[in-house]
Amino acid sequence: MGWFVATNKLGSVLVDSGNLDTCLAPLGHLVIQGCSKAIGDGCTFEYQVLALVGRAVLRACSVGIGEIARDHLDAASLERKLVTEKRGGYCFEQNGLFAAALTSLGFDVTGLAARVYIKQTPGRIRRSHMLLLLKLPEGPYIADVGFGGWALSGPLRLDDEREQETPHGPYRLIRGSDDFAEQTIVDGEWTTLYRFTLEEQLPQDYEVCNWYCATYPDSGFTTSLMVARLPPGKRLGLLNNRFSIHYPGGKTERRVLGSAEEIAAVLENEFAIALPGPREELLAALALLPSS
Repeated sequence: MGWFVATNKLGSVLVDSGNLDTCLAPLGHLVIQGCSKAIGDGCTFEYQVLALVGRAVLRACSVGIGEIARDHLDAASLERKLVTEKRGGYCFEQNGLFAAALTSLGFDVTGLAARVYIKQTPGRIRRSHMLLLLKLPEGPYIADVGFGGWALSGPLRLDDEREQETPHGPYRLIRGSDDFAEQTIVDGEWTTLYRFTLEEQLPQDYEVCNWYCATYPDSGFTTSLMVARLPPGKRLGLLNNRFSIHYPGGKTERRVLGSAEEIAAVLENEFAIALPGPREELLAALALLPSS
């Protein structure tokens, strides 16, 4: 069951705001300290999100059988896909659900857009990623539970360029002339994951980006299976038939999955994704994924 805890100096309480506890279940354990809307005291903010992220399994499987699926970003659709059907999602869906949950608690949340640089050829890069800006009394923070294996498991202060620790490693935000760069350590070096401005994005903006990412024939989200999850102490990743576990300190375990059945088992057992049926069609689609 999904749940979150609001904590102040007097102790902790479980908070149930309508269906919020259920909606937060796919995002894991959310800790809100001193949330004034929940418990009427203070307003310092800290969260841990053990995020189940990655593109919907049905999306990749649909491509394998000659179909292209696209999910909508309204609240009802997000709840149905991530919570009821347990199919996972990517940035527009995970951060969309997280934004709705925080807004219902009274937080000031603004949706932003970023240009993704990691694993991209240098040059002109379109905006294709959603992240969140939270405006708090102690200052602005960036939150992002929808960036796959590099998703933030803790918030970052926007006005601090120093290294900031999260439960899954260090990050930093570097201010440019007209934007910000989010960086983390990749292969031993500080690497820019994406760049973003503080321009507010409307739901219509995200619909356009979502349509492109979900339907463009050469989009990575329509040609590959990408899944990530951040349980405590490690990061799990799956790219087609390549399963990896990354640990703090740089240790990585990698395994090539040899069959469609093995891929399905990892999706269900390691990533807690409810796979669509019929099973025979699913396995046939998984068998068509690119292999390493």
